[in-house]
Amino acid sequence: MSSHHQNHVATAGRVGGPGLLYGGVGLSLAVAMQMLGLFMRGDARLQQALLDPVFRGRLPDVLSTPVLVMMGAALCWGLAFAVLDSAGTWRRIVLGVTMLVIVLAMVPTFAVWNVYFSPFLPLVGVFWTWFCTMMYVNHHVMPCDGLSLHNEVLYNRVGLAAHPVAVKKEKAQDAQEKDPDAKYQPRKPKEKTK
Repeated sequence: MSSHHQNHVATAGRVGGPGLLYGGVGLSLAVAMQMLGLFMRGDARLQQALLDPVFRGRLPDVLSTPVLVMMGAALCWGLAFAVLDSAGTWRRIVLGVTMLVIVLAMVPTFAVWNVYFSPFLPLVGVFWTWFCTMMYVNHHVMPCDGLSLHNEVLYNRVGLAAHPVAVKKEKAQDAQEKDPDAKYQPRKPKEKTK
């Protein structure tokens, strides 16, 4: 039984286009769900169960849908660009969780001013934006992840012509591997040219 080893060359990722795309996907999904009325039951339960003691039986002011859409747009596109331009999986996870906590924290903050903030549109938008961008960065090497160093390793593995600096480093490493004491030898003087 023979094993076949295939070199996987990761695709270079971008920030601009995918940031606009995935922020727009999350926002569009959230707005579509809002227009279909899928958040109405959740809004009613949230107002009755948790926020009724805060509002003390008074009718709160409610943020309009256009305001929620604008807030959702800012949060979705901000998160998309932040995740795509942050190095490391843990930083990206912390960004997503932090954004979700911020959206949830807006509910009691607005309630103090007798304003009901419906968290469902921004929450759905932020979650889907974060999910899509995490899928993208898991399949692409982003510029913030050190794309040039990653390409040097890939070029050496695949056997493609690499950048001259990478070739020079590789030759220096090969020379040190051949003679481990080479780095302790005195350097040869440079020849003078006429």
